[in-house]
Amino acid sequence: MAQKARVEEVAKSAERYKALFDHSPAGMMKFSIDSWKVQEGNGSLLAMFDCTTKMEFEQCFSEFPAPARQFITNALATDGIISEYEVQAKKYDGKEIWIRFSAKVVHGDHDIHAVIVDITKRKLFEAIVQEQAALLNETQDAIIVLDENEQITFWNRGAELTYGWGANEVTGRSLQELLYAGDREQDFRFIVACVMEFHNGAGKTAIGEKMERKFWLTAAGAWSRVKMAFQKNS
Repeated sequence: MAQKARVEEVAKSAERYKALFDHSPAGMMKFSIDSWKVQEGNGSLLAMFDCTTKMEFEQCFSEFPAPARQFITNALATDGIISEYEVQAKKYDGKEIWIRFSAKVVHGDHDIHAVIVDITKRKLFEAIVQEQAALLNETQDAIIVLDENEQITFWNRGAELTYGWGANEVTGRSLQELLYAGDREQDFRFIVACVMEFHNGAGKTAIGEKMERKFWLTAAGAWSRVKMAFQKNS
């Protein structure tokens, strides 16, 4: 009876894994580390690489860059696992795709179980941000980027020259606490209000009259639609 119960539990576990494998939004696969032959691949994986058959994906998989194949092979042979390795590959139609690759050796199984996530959009966004950051660093104006919590996420060279702090010293800090501490918080709140009014087509004159030294502010999160210039009190 006990053996029968164990067999039934193993069967149920296999069924649960099969359901997860088939319906996962992430790409899932089993492959041989020796031959890189794909044993199984779910629908999400095929769609990710614009493939209609396992054979088509196997071609994409076999064309992974040689350094990536070597790194994956060595990591699995040494540690039995690889976690969130990012690599650029190609879809079946030749278009480039960035993926996050995780895999492990399953005990008692000669195949590797892997999970693949498409991170192309994130990589493209990061490239745009890096390009913009490089351009922003070319200007002598101080440019500051805030998140939704009013914390500094970008501080260009112009800001370093203007205020004397390096980017590594201010990143993650509150702009209000840094430049408008103590009884100057009201000034900061006035600027925030002016930024929002400027976005709505007002406040531009008031900002020009109230402030003296110019810098640019781009705020993310709750202020993601705001890109404007204003001047601060000296």
